[in-house]
Amino acid sequence: MKKLTLALLLFVAITKVDALPVRNPADAALYRRGLFFNNECCVAPDACFSWTDNLSFRLGFSGDYVFDRKMETDQTPYRPGTLAQTKIYTSAGYIALNYCNCLELFSTLGATRMEWLLIDPMLSPLFPSQSPTAVFKSGFSWGVGANLICLQCDYFTVGLEGEYFQTHPELSYITLTGIYPTQSSITYHEWQVGAGISSILCFCDNAISIVPYLAIKVARAKSTQKFVGDLLRFGSPVVFSDIVLPSLRSTHWLGYAIGATFSLREAIGITVEGRWVDETALSVNGTFRF
Repeated sequence: MKKLTLALLLFVAITKVDALPVRNPADAALYRRGLFFNNECCVAPDACFSWTDNLSFRLGFSGDYVFDRKMETDQTPYRPGTLAQTKIYTSAGYIALNYCNCLELFSTLGATRMEWLLIDPMLSPLFPSQSPTAVFKSGFSWGVGANLICLQCDYFTVGLEGEYFQTHPELSYITLTGIYPTQSSITYHEWQVGAGISSILCFCDNAISIVPYLAIKVARAKSTQKFVGDLLRFGSPVVFSDIVLPSLRSTHWLGYAIGATFSLREAIGITVEGRWVDETALSVNGTFRF
């Protein structure tokens, strides 16, 4: 029983979990002016006009802070629905290619740091007064996605968003237990599709705009543990070796997001977003167009 509990403890701790912002459904149409170049998209000014004149680029940053990503095991003897709270902090760079202010392809590259608060009831006999915390190293993460404007009517916009995310985490150690792995090979991936509606509020002769939005999403996350090396305890021999652990999956398919974008002269913007149901999270994104 103790070995099974320790295995569950490691399994819960060693799986990297992340989540994805839904983003403003009007993102592709918000930034119509550049800081350095101010071409008008979808307008043919002369005979030398080319479809490439409709392209523009945006750069920025993305900070995602997940306070609880709801996950569970998907096979026995590990009971579903017994996983712990997760804390995830992701910082990434953001680059987007925009076509005609209606379609946008984007990518994120960054690093993720994570902590698990292990509060499963099965662990209480070993840790009756305290809950151990799994500490992860900062690891490389990447994502790709697209935004599409489906409908624009006066001050309202309806859009679609899709994104894929992947990372390969490494467990550093587990507090209170002193357990740490010598080797790990884990793959976490998540896909997401969302739809939302936004409304634009303009101030100061359209120099400043606020764009609140509401979105729903369908998302699925899974983590696969291919191999875990020896598990060591500080100052002690090997606990046990060559463990193959079951995979994790998200407990909910659906979620929703509420957020707002603050834009300056249609060139610079900051978006703040909260997400609930399948996760509890807050994201902050900043961007500017060339």
